[in-house]
Amino acid sequence: DIKQFFGEKYGTTVRVIDIDFSKELCGGTHTTFTGNIGYFRIARETSIAAGQRRIEAVTGIAAEHFAYHTEDALQHIADTLKTPRHKVTERIESLQEELKKAQSEAKSLKTEILLTQAFMILMIGMPPEEAPFFIKEVDCKAADLKELAEILGRKIGPHVVGIGCKEGDKAHIFIQVSHHYVEDGINANTLIKQILPIIDGAGGGKADSAQGAGKKPDKLAQALDELYDIVITNAQHT
Repeated sequence: DIKQFFGEKYGTTVRVIDIDFSKELCGGTHTTFTGNIGYFRIARETSIAAGQRRIEAVTGIAAEHFAYHTEDALQHIADTLKTPRHKVTERIESLQEELKKAQSEAKSLKTEILLTQAFMILMIGMPPEEAPFFIKEVDCKAADLKELAEILGRKIGPHVVGIGCKEGDKAHIFIQVSHHYVEDGINANTLIKQILPIIDGAGGGKADSAQGAGKKPDKLAQALDELYDIVITNAQHT
C-alpha cells in the first residue's frame, strides 16, 4: 500500500520509489538506484507539521565532510573533558551528577541564608507593635521574595507579609496573607493591584499570595507604605 498525503500535487503519472520495506510517491528523480547514493549520513530530523517529521541527510562527499566535522567535534569535547572519546558519555553523566549535587547544596545554602535573614529581620528590624503585619523592603533577590515571605510567615503565625526589593531597574513586591486574615477579608490579590500603579507595575495572584513588578524602583518605599496603611485600615474594620 502507498500512502498519499493530501495537499500534495501529483500528475497523471506518478513515480514510485520501492525500497524493500517502503514504497513512496516521489515527484522528482533523485537517483536511478540506491547504490548510486554511496556514503549516507542523517544530518538532522525536524518537525514540519503536526504528526509529520522531516529527515535531512547528506550523501557522497558531503556525507564525508559531515563525518569529519562530527569526528572533530567529538575530539574537541573529549579534549575539553580530558577524557578518551569512548568515555565521553560516561564523563558527561558524571558531570551531570556533580552538577545536580552542587545545585542541591546551593539550594540548601540559600535556604539557610534566608532563614538567617528572616531571624535578623524579626529580631532586630521589626518592632513588636507591627506584628503580625510585616511590610518592609528587604535586601534579597527578586526570585527569593516568595521563599523569604513564607519563612517569615511561619515564624510570625497569623500574618500579612508584604516585602519588596529592587533589582536592576525594577521594583518587586510579594504579598502573603495567612488563612486567618483571608477569612477576615484581607485579599493578597486585591492588595497587590492597589499598590502596583505606584511603581508602574503589573502582577496578580490569589487570595493568599500575590506578586508583581514595576518600572519605578524609586517608588518602592511609597508603595510599601501605602500597603501598610491599607492593611492596617482593613484590619481595623474586621
